[in-house]
Amino acid sequence: MAVALHRLTQWIAQRPALDKVGDTLMWVLGPTFNSRLVKNAANGTWLGHPLHPLLVTLPIGTWAGSGLLDLLGEDNEQAADTLLTAGVISALPTAMAGLAQWVDTYGPPRRIGAAHAMANNAALALQLASVVARRQGHRGLGKGLSCAALGLVSGAGYLGGHLSYALGVGVDHTAFHDPLEDWTTTDVAAAAVPDDAPVTARAGERQIMLARHDGEIVAYDAVCTHAGGPLGEGTIVDGCGRCPWHGSMFSLADGSVVEAPATTPQPRYDVRLSGGLIEVRAALPA
Repeated sequence: MAVALHRLTQWIAQRPALDKVGDTLMWVLGPTFNSRLVKNAANGTWLGHPLHPLLVTLPIGTWAGSGLLDLLGEDNEQAADTLLTAGVISALPTAMAGLAQWVDTYGPPRRIGAAHAMANNAALALQLASVVARRQGHRGLGKGLSCAALGLVSGAGYLGGHLSYALGVGVDHTAFHDPLEDWTTTDVAAAAVPDDAPVTARAGERQIMLARHDGEIVAYDAVCTHAGGPLGEGTIVDGCGRCPWHGSMFSLADGSVVEAPATTPQPRYDVRLSGGLIEVRAALPA
């Protein structure tokens, strides 16, 4: 079964027709995230990891609970309907958080994400129809619509899991970097670090981004936590390092995320000079 499901995701990833769906979504909803405040809130910058996985528990949990209560009989009708409606309401911010992650994807992840969104939106439409049917006294129809919606949500959930666990969307791309516990000499001299741009240095097998902040040299992992972009090839803007791939901004003071789509702070390194050369090690806890 696992092989068949994997082949299905590969098939979806190779469907050019989904690019048209993605382009339409971007044209209609993409501008929503032009605001830094909205972008940071929806991505989960304030939370420290993507917001979408946290919110999905609300519609899934309430709809599953509603389905269970439907099976238990007439005494639970009001509770089932209340949970159903709560799930419909919670699906809206959940979708916005998912869209915030999706807008910065490309290629196969974008196509699979579009299919994920289509399945979830279809499920939401079915649940809305179920709410209407129940209120008009067509309870059997409402239950059937909700059951179909749960099937779609399950399929969408599989695609969402594939995006995260197989394709790494939303995963910290520095998570498996072993820390440099000992002082390690980089291949860049202190004099070679400019005042207005980052540079990429190598310390052992690790790539490090070096920059100047308040007159001091600072060092961070050169791999952007969001999607692995090369921070050393980015820019310095208002005391922050900006990733050249998706525009994530990290404070040069402490590595905290200033602007999404990144949600995880950038790993920081302590810096010292030795004979004009820069040495780094993983920053000690404050």
